[in-house]
Amino acid sequence: MQELIIKFFENSNEKLEFLKTEKQINNTLYYFNYVNYTSINKLNLIIKSLSAFINQDIKASFENGILKIEIESQTNNILYFENYINKIPKNKNYIFLGVKNNNDPYFEKLENIKSLLIGGSSGSGKSNLLHNIILSMKLFNNNINLLMIDLKGTELTRYNFLTKEKGLLQPVATNQKQALLLIIMMYNLIKNRYKIMQKKKERFSSDPAVVLIIDEYAQLFNTNKEKKIINNYISKIGAIGRACNCYLILATQHPTNENISNTIRANLQSKIALKCDNVAQSRNILNCTGAEKISKAGDAIVHIDGKQKEYIKVSFVSDSLIDRVEQINK
Repeated sequence: MQELIIKFFENSNEKLEFLKTEKQINNTLYYFNYVNYTSINKLNLIIKSLSAFINQDIKASFENGILKIEIESQTNNILYFENYINKIPKNKNYIFLGVKNNNDPYFEKLENIKSLLIGGSSGSGKSNLLHNIILSMKLFNNNINLLMIDLKGTELTRYNFLTKEKGLLQPVATNQKQALLLIIMMYNLIKNRYKIMQKKKERFSSDPAVVLIIDEYAQLFNTNKEKKIINNYISKIGAIGRACNCYLILATQHPTNENISNTIRANLQSKIALKCDNVAQSRNILNCTGAEKISKAGDAIVHIDGKQKEYIKVSFVSDSLIDRVEQINK
């Protein structure tokens, strides 16, 4: 491993001299003399590339000319989504979010979650979390309908096999025009439900739940004018949707003040923060620090309606599982 580490640094024109290795219970420590250290940014970039290459979590620190690299031992303790299917109550609007430290499934009622903000840096496990949520909605519940936006066109589009009768009200939006139309559709649905509720003198709608899921919110707009229009709709959906059984799940790997306004954050009552690059990102998601300390992809901090805090691990959803669900729904 030390030779691979040295090679990675050499490819970035950085020179290391191997000093020693220390094996511990859960990790291995590698010590190097960092001959031509240049900057923390370059060090972090090399470590991030190395971590992705070996598919293991890596920590690095540099002090007094010595570089210490900590690589966690590989384990086979993968939490598979399939292992929790029979542990979730069916047709009670429970949404599976992950696994607690005691290996119990963590799930919440959709009406308790209300609207949800999911944030985390690239590679933090955000897309896998969305798969957990979507599959739990469709496998555990018969009364939840979906509208979905995925401008990358690589994740949520996997569910285009779902028909309207199976709960996908429109094909997944993959461009900005389609996305805006779906957002307006959701807003108009909410307004129409409120009119019906007023006629029936109801405080809450008895119509089936509708959930609008947006993957990578920051890609929905290019100009400040577009951002203002979309933010206005999203704020209203988050603010008034719950009473008429309409909900919003908004995910982003760029949880900045510029992309997620204070009004939107205030109207997204529940938050899930995965691994964040810095304190500012953690605060923008959770309104507090903590997510910047997460080191593993898939680990997350959950705040449901600001009333409780949980630490969870997101279960793994394989492509083959989604393929099997598609076959069932054909």
